[in-house]
Amino acid sequence: MTMLEEIVRRLRNSKSSYFHAGTQTQLVNPELIRRIKQSPRHYSSKTIEKILGINHNETRLIISTIKREKRETEEVDNPSLDVSAIDSQYTVVLTEKDHYNPFIINEELVRIIRKHTRNCATDLEKARAIYDWIHDNIKYGEIRGKFRYNNSEEVLHAKKGLCGEMAFLYTTMARSVGLTSNIVLVDRDDRWKKVMHACSVVYIDGREILVDPAYNKFDIHHKRYKILSDREVMEKFREWRVKE
Repeated sequence: MTMLEEIVRRLRNSKSSYFHAGTQTQLVNPELIRRIKQSPRHYSSKTIEKILGINHNETRLIISTIKREKRETEEVDNPSLDVSAIDSQYTVVLTEKDHYNPFIINEELVRIIRKHTRNCATDLEKARAIYDWIHDNIKYGEIRGKFRYNNSEEVLHAKKGLCGEMAFLYTTMARSVGLTSNIVLVDRDDRWKKVMHACSVVYIDGREILVDPAYNKFDIHHKRYKILSDREVMEKFREWRVKE
């Protein structure tokens, strides 16, 4: 089945009013389809209508669908970060690889962010989509014998991380799509248990939402915690990472 035929099939099976007039998908002349695929020139909408046996409204919908799918594919394949989308309180610093910065973004992470947030209409949907991706793809890691904390890039590569490492990844991804997010140290968790724990906070419409990939909970209600500034995070990260 060609790309055009597949789009026609999907649209006719959808709820589009253009494709619910009792029409049935018509067989397409294989020779004409072969000519479309091999010809270096673009066929006009009238030619497409003739080849596929469809009306003008159907053709318009097909063309818009092709353009949208092409645009979405290009956005995912293009590993460029939209700096303008980042909140004004953050700055983008281009340096050599820094072993003492927990918030690192690379091409792979940009692709993931684009793919999984492109259809999000609200900040809350973005925040949740990022959490869902981490929940589905990053597992909780074991405490290593030679203790050493990883940054967001290393967590992405390893596909696992400790509580704070998973928080680094979440906050990095959230900030990259224009959300405000920080690292949180937790002293009493959602069950009042005394812990040495870390998670993230994201701010949506003036509300603090604690996001805890290690506890597998979005909008968790820890009882006692401290939201850290980036300066505090950097200092602690150096301590946690010092055992290279």
